[in-house]
Amino acid sequence: MDAPDGRAQWLTAVRADGHWGLLDAAGRLRLPVRFDEIGSAWNGLVAVAIDGAWSIVDLDGRELFAARFAGAVPVNRNVVAFREGDLWGLADRSGK
Repeated sequence: MDAPDGRAQWLTAVRADGHWGLLDAAGRLRLPVRFDEIGSAWNGLVAVAIDGAWSIVDLDGRELFAARFAGAVPVNRNVVAFREGDLWGLADRSGK
């Protein structure tokens, strides 16, 4: 994952009590350990799943939109690819 200034930012997935979170290179918890799954990360955004529904969060854990997709992948800072059923589409940061 790249930081906004272009430097590489290393994150490590951590698991506790069946949930996942992310640590940064300094060992700081960047995403709380509360997600069922953690997927792709890109440009400060991370795909996460809760109860089988996917959303995108930033590295402060703020959801860009409510978890409701069958799959989600950050494309860039403003666009997310999402899956509903067998179809993929694009959404902006608000999920529209």
